[in-house]
Amino acid sequence: MIQLPQPPFDLPAMWRDVWSKAYNIAVEVSRTFLVDHITAHHHPTESVSFVLGSMSSPLTTAERLVVPIARSYRVLGRSIVADASGSCVVDVRKATPASSFPASGDIATGNSICATAKPTLASQRAVWLDPDNPAASVPGWTVDIEAGSVLQFVVESTSTVKQVTVFLELQRMGSG
Repeated sequence: MIQLPQPPFDLPAMWRDVWSKAYNIAVEVSRTFLVDHITAHHHPTESVSFVLGSMSSPLTTAERLVVPIARSYRVLGRSIVADASGSCVVDVRKATPASSFPASGDIATGNSICATAKPTLASQRAVWLDPDNPAASVPGWTVDIEAGSVLQFVVESTSTVKQVTVFLELQRMGSG
């Protein structure tokens, strides 16, 4: 049994359950994408995947993934991949500790970090970042994500796909 750590900041009561679920998702993801402290210092960039949906039913606009961010990062690029050819738009939204959480439990639309360049599939299965120019995949994005922030991945529209994965190429900022 994994001991649930305390959140890096005081959460309103309604977000404690979200923290617990997000942590359990992070533990599951870490089994596949484990990057320990030593590796992170030798490789300053990390590619992290965020999976929305399941293979058992079609993806819907109700899909949300909430992820607490423990360290500060800069987004260098992004890719989006689906289980099948189709269409999908995912917004990435950010809230900072406690004060930005709205009563509805959904991060406000105004907190999108994507500007007009949301991860999008248009009758295709994947859009990969250009390894020679990853920044071209995030034009206008708010690229700095502070420690203690919470990201929410929101499916805004979808057709045909059951599961979509958004990959963020991240560079750790600061120490630790």
